[in-house]
Amino acid sequence: MAKINDIIRRLRRDRGVSQVELARRTGISRQALGAIEAGIYQPSVSVALSLARELGETVEGLFGESDEPKSNEINAAWPRREVLSKDGPLRRVALGRVGGRLVAVPQRAAHLALLPAAGTVERLAGSRAAVSTFHSEQEIDSTLLLAGCDPAVAILAEWMARTGWRVGVVALPYSSGKALASLAEGSVHAAGVHLRDPKSGEYNFAPVRRAIGRRRMRLVNFARWEVGLVTRWGNPRGIRNFSDLARPDLKIINRDRGSGARQVLDEA
Repeated sequence: MAKINDIIRRLRRDRGVSQVELARRTGISRQALGAIEAGIYQPSVSVALSLARELGETVEGLFGESDEPKSNEINAAWPRREVLSKDGPLRRVALGRVGGRLVAVPQRAAHLALLPAAGTVERLAGSRAAVSTFHSEQEIDSTLLLAGCDPAVAILAEWMARTGWRVGVVALPYSSGKALASLAEGSVHAAGVHLRDPKSGEYNFAPVRRAIGRRRMRLVNFARWEVGLVTRWGNPRGIRNFSDLARPDLKIINRDRGSGARQVLDEA
């Protein structure tokens, strides 16, 4: 893929188009385009067509007929908490190798901002999934599966791309509880958590220990967060504090159980 990636990068620079602008025009993130140019990922058919159109080339000119990617069917571990979509037999997934084990995790269409889906599930049998993918073994092995709901993951992915990490970050929008459960069962590489222990008032240590057990893990302080209430301009409902949320004229659409924000609201 080195020659292909050189062509894309050269054509983009010859036309005076930045990575950010070309990514915007083709409907992908800058990180995804950087991964394509770095040789970490092959683009999907739709992205390849968009790149060819924006760069004024044919798909064959960019990628070559002989280098046309072909899908392979691979067997991967499937998270026991996940079920297939009711829409049909296919389901978009991210692929990665966690602890030497190939895993597939659902990647919803609404959350493909960082990297495109790696493949689709063709068949599911218990804890194993048959996945159709265009990705090579090298591409799968260089994917970081990161579970958590912190939007700053996009900033982390951008920093990794700029500092030369040859890793593609797939952000899975899980609550803290689900992220920890996925980490415990070996479905992701890392979990973003912000859970407070009601007894000690300390964040993360006790919840992580309960979920992971005695296995060795490393806790990294990534960000700080503040929790509060944001209202519409002018505060038409007159909400002043958490106790107002118990008023009969208000309806709460809450986060799922296991999320840090839900825990804070429950305690308040």
